[in-house]
Amino acid sequence: MERFYEHFNSLVTEIFSKAPAIAAKTEEEAMYKGLLNLFFIKSWKTFQGIHILCQHKLAEDAAILARSLFELTVNLFYISADPLPRARLFLEYDHVQRKALLDKLSKVPDDPWTKGILEKGNSEALRDLRMEYARVEKNYPDKYHWSGKKLRGMAKEVNLELLYNYPYSIFSNFVHSSPQALRKFIRSTGAELEVTLHSSAEDEDIEMVWGFSCVCFLLVLDKFLILGLVPKLLNYMIRFRRWFTLSRRSEELCSKHRKQLFLTPSPRGE
Repeated sequence: MERFYEHFNSLVTEIFSKAPAIAAKTEEEAMYKGLLNLFFIKSWKTFQGIHILCQHKLAEDAAILARSLFELTVNLFYISADPLPRARLFLEYDHVQRKALLDKLSKVPDDPWTKGILEKGNSEALRDLRMEYARVEKNYPDKYHWSGKKLRGMAKEVNLELLYNYPYSIFSNFVHSSPQALRKFIRSTGAELEVTLHSSAEDEDIEMVWGFSCVCFLLVLDKFLILGLVPKLLNYMIRFRRWFTLSRRSEELCSKHRKQLFLTPSPRGE
């Protein structure tokens, strides 16, 4: 695990030291390239958190972040399939979410905490929020999903449904504190049951969470570099892929995605 993390850390350090400023010819292109950078930064921060939790044998908590990393990966790949319109759709969904929050607050106007927020709010800013929402509302018939699709639908469209089914869905047990997750901390000692500090499947869970997270972050790295935003690093990335050896469990997880994971960039970075 540490060897993999050090290779990732080395590459990310190189990226931040050499990445050029975002250059775009249109507003839509700037939106997409800026969003790509934000996805990359957020994925790295989440991956760092997963690494820390795995170091401390906190598989359940690491799995929660691993799910978040996968969701980010799916959104990135879905947007990149039709980048310019989808980048705008994703970013302008912010107006829908802000309006939904304002509506929730307005339902309890007498609550002291809510009242304090609304009173501190700038009336002009609130008016602008409502205007922006009115401008984009028609683009979001499904107010709960920016793309109009649930995560599984997006994952299926970008050929990540295998990873959605396993282990992303399995990790749901950790998020929602299901009996299946909790029973790993119960050990039978004959006629009695003993609650233990460590899970009975701790090492196996760490291996699965870490392998899954490495696959997701490598997918984000591939998308970031293959699109040519940091062309000087493409050769470095090829060397990095040679270092990266997946565990047997991770190999099983991404066997159907081998071409996508180890795609050799074209000379034009396409």
